[in-house]
Amino acid sequence: MSKFASRKFIVTMLVVGLVVASEVLGVDLDDDSLAAIVTVTLGLLGSQGLVDAAQAIRAGRKVAEAVDEVKEASDADES
Repeated sequence: MSKFASRKFIVTMLVVGLVVASEVLGVDLDDDSLAAIVTVTLGLLGSQGLVDAAQAIRAGRKVAEAVDEVKEASDADES
């Protein structure tokens, strides 16, 4: 999962660098192009965030199921 986090960070920094280069250094990109790049990047990062959240929820459910199984086995041993 850290691989995706670092990829998201790198993509974010590249887009921020592109916007800064366009504004400060005078790279020839119009506002519509920058807006499109930022919109696509935000969509990509947002969708990857949703995937990460879904994976965390799925992992949490697996842990909860494992805890329930251990509790049931413990209760059966006590009986």
